[in-house]
Amino acid sequence: MFLSSSLSVPSFFSTSCWKLHSLAAELRYALSGQFEEVEIAQDGQHIVLTGYVASEDLRREVCHMAHELAAGIPVLCMLAVLTETNMILA
Repeated sequence: MFLSSSLSVPSFFSTSCWKLHSLAAELRYALSGQFEEVEIAQDGQHIVLTGYVASEDLRREVCHMAHELAAGIPVLCMLAVLTETNMILA
């Protein structure tokens, strides 16, 4: 057991934040090397994905993977498809 008896039980908020942090780290690991342009963060209530990917299919795949790994924690998947970004900048 990694907690000693002298440590207090974390509050719901800190447990929730720890879980979000853990899930964000797990997502970073799962996506590493495949989706370099995707940033994964947490805001205390959500896992937040931002950035861009090469295709709509890839965007759906990344968002689906994030929702599966998050296991009930809300995921904000704000990914743009690279071609959409290029059209906006042009």
